[in-house]
Parts: sequence; C-alpha cells; structure tokens
Amino acid sequence: MKKYIFYDSESIDIKHKYSFTFGYVVTDENFNVIMPREDIVFNPDIPKQDWDWWAYRKLLRKSYPQKQIISAKTFPHFYKKIRKLFQVDDVLCIGFEINEDIKYLLSNCERYKLEPINFRYIDLRGILRHLTGKKPNSLSYEYIRYLHVPDCGVHRSDIDAEMTMLVLKEALRKSKKKLDDILKENEDLLGACKGFCYGFKDNIFDVMNPREPSHENVGGIRARKLKEGKEDWILRGSVNSIMFTRFLDYVQPVNEMEQFLKGKKVNISLNYEMYHYQNMLKLNQMIADAGGTYVKKASLADIFVKNFEESFDEEGNLKPCTRYNNVMRAIEQDGKEIEILEFDDFLAMFNLDREELDGMPQLDIEYLKDKKYSRKS
Repeated sequence: MKKYIFYDSESIDIKHKYSFTFGYVVTDENFNVIMPREDIVFNPDIPKQDWDWWAYRKLLRKSYPQKQIISAKTFPHFYKKIRKLFQVDDVLCIGFEINEDIKYLLSNCERYKLEPINFRYIDLRGILRHLTGKKPNSLSYEYIRYLHVPDCGVHRSDIDAEMTMLVLKEALRKSKKKLDDILKENEDLLGACKGFCYGFKDNIFDVMNPREPSHENVGGIRARKLKEGKEDWILRGSVNSIMFTRFLDYVQPVNEMEQFLKGKKVNISLNYEMYHYQNMLKLNQMIADAGGTYVKKASLADIFVKNFEESFDEEGNLKPCTRYNNVMRAIEQDGKEIEILEFDDFLAMFNLDREELDGMPQLDIEYLKDKKYSRKS
C-alpha cells in the first residue's frame, strides 16, 4: 500500500537552519487518513539571543508558547519516531515549499550526528503549477481557493500539513487526474533526499556544504543578493537597492566644491541608474558636494540627466527611458521647468568623462547596513 506523508516544520533560529517542530498527517493514496495529524515540538537547543524574535512574535507565539518550546526534549529524543514514519518501501512525502522543511530535517540530523532520513518527495506548489499553469500563492490562499472556507488563522505545523493534504486532494479531484499519472509524465516534479543532499533533478542542495545564501540581512531588512554578472545593478528588493536608498537619505557634502547645483534637484535616466550602482554612489556624493540633491522621481527634478545608451529593443533601436517620458509629460502638460542635459555634458560640469568616473575609487558605505540607518520618513 502506498503511503503519503504530509509534513511541515517551523524554524526559530535566526539563521533558519534548523527546525523545532515536525507536524504531519499520513494517508493512503486515496487520501484516507492512516495516522491523524500530530505536531511534534522539540527544544531548538540554541541560546535565547539566537532566536528569530521577529518571526516568533509575528507568526509563532500563539501556537508555540515559549514555555512549551523550552520544556520540550531535543530532536534526538524524537528521531526514531520520525524516521520510522518513512521506513516503508512505497512512501511519498508532500509539503508546501518543502525544500526548506527538508533542509531543516537533514540539518537537525547532521547537527546531532544522526543518520540522514532519506525519502522521495514532491512540492505541492509544483503540482498546482502543473495543473493550473499559474504560480501558486501562499498555502492559506490556496486552501481558501480550493476548499472555499477560511483557514483557521493559526500558524502550526500539523495544521499546515493537513491543509496541504486537503488542497492536493481537491486539486486532483477538480482536474480529474491521479498523482501517479502526473509524476510518471513529469519526473521533474519528484525530488529526493540522498544522504545529506536533497533537491529536484538539476537543483541539488547539500546540507554538509551549503550554498552561499541568496539573501542578506540589511539592518533588519531581508534583502536579495544579486547574481553573478549583476553585482553592479540596482534592482528592487536587492541589497544594492536598499543601500542606494539609504545613501540618498544620509549623504552629506564631504569635499569643497563650487556650489553650481545649490538648491537643485537632480535625476538621472533609469537606463543608467539601474546598471551602475557604484557610479551612482559617486555621482550622488558629487551632487551633494556641489550643493544639490538627488531625487528618485524624475518629474520632481530641476535637472534631468538623459542617457539612452544602455537600453535597446529587440530590433536594436534605443528604447526611451520611462523617466524621460515622465519628464516630458511634466514639462508639456504640467508646465514644469526641467532642464534636460546629456549624460556626458553633466559629467563635464565636474570636469569628468565616463572613463574617469569609472576609474574613481569606490565609496565604502557598509556603515549604512546598521539598523539605525533605516529609511527616513
């Protein structure tokens, strides 16, 4: 008999490497419950200062009182019970964003020098994407969408595991498809744990040799690191974007210079700004030194610096900058007085050309990662 294990876990350590819960429900292939839902809670075994207090207070406190967590036994006490769930020939594990839960489980094993628990698994998100052609939303959203009832509003592992089961059951019923048939035709939807490695086909993770994290904490904000080749880009939600915005808030004049921009607001074409993080820091410092300020909204600028060289359409024609369109609209429709300068002419005001700008020393603004430099209102 085939067995489906639906499970979910929660993490409380600040690095989100380990879990302190294992909530599950077990069914047969027809979704008949074999083992009703249970939530195993274990002591995270870390100092209080290493707790992710923001996540705990916002998401977990109602479901997991501190007293319950601290008084629980550690993971090794529950290891055999959890491992026994998977010790059958034909078992499939199912979760929502399950790679994170797999990481927690294997990291717990590695931490206490226990044998890894290996099994096949699928991500409910992958199945829903396959059935609908759309990217799934949160588990709560999908539960409401498929079951037409509100969720219970409690963030708990065993409840999330049961919600996962109910959503999958209903999604398959509506599509009139069987899970086995879907997996036979789409092997990429099937993941596996092998030793301390886990993942789907060409995207394999290793608990013993973890990848460089894709996000970084910047003064209390979870920011995305940029991929290779895009380290100098300013993309929304990235470390560079947050640091650039903070620099605009806190930049002060540091070099004596003629005040030819005194009282002026400057904006530079998005086609340049987006791809030149380091140069934009330099330019903003020079603008401040010359008495001006940089604004992100082009229509509020007194001077708009035009640069179209970085963006082309599919036919190789220069694409107009959206900021330039906003500037022209502000001039023609709102009667704003905005001076438009070519990028090279703007650099000439500082006795610079592009090559010289590139060659200037980079600015060290690491201090802005401190939480006290959060965004000014």
